[in-house]
Amino acid sequence: MTPDSHFSLLHFLLTLFLLHPSYVLSPSSFHVRNRFVLIGDLALIIVSVLGSFALRLDVSQLPFYFPAALMMCAVSLLVKVPVYFYFGLYRRLWLYASTSELRLITVAVTTASVLTSGIMLVLINIEFLQPGMPRSALGIDWLLSLVLIGGSRFALRILSEQSTFRQDWKSQTRPHHRRR
Repeated sequence: MTPDSHFSLLHFLLTLFLLHPSYVLSPSSFHVRNRFVLIGDLALIIVSVLGSFALRLDVSQLPFYFPAALMMCAVSLLVKVPVYFYFGLYRRLWLYASTSELRLITVAVTTASVLTSGIMLVLINIEFLQPGMPRSALGIDWLLSLVLIGGSRFALRILSEQSTFRQDWKSQTRPHHRRR
């Protein structure tokens, strides 16, 4: 398979997902409360995939495996976002996240990574990806996804707690004016 066909397939998959999301999720069920979290997840998924290749490979090897990295980005976007939606990661109020949400994030990220890895391994075995890719990048992607997706959710909680603490502190330190 030529590099041009990789890019045409990648273009097709992205067009299918972006222009026709009903193929992935039905429009009636696609109500996202946390739109900004979704947008952040799209960026974090790409960072996770590219980061997994960057951590696994030497700088001189990156251009050689760049088509595989792009294909894995496309597969990850097509698989992980619907899985995260299915597990309810976009229907939660993350300002009150607790350990039960941490378990949910772990299960959602692990499920999405297993599905992504399965699809990538099938693409490698049918020789769709030439020259292939390092298999360890799949595990590194899972770990990075877990840290980035989970970290982003709990960062929202920490920021919320700091904001609440500041507001409480300001209300306690203000002089109270008494009316005479």
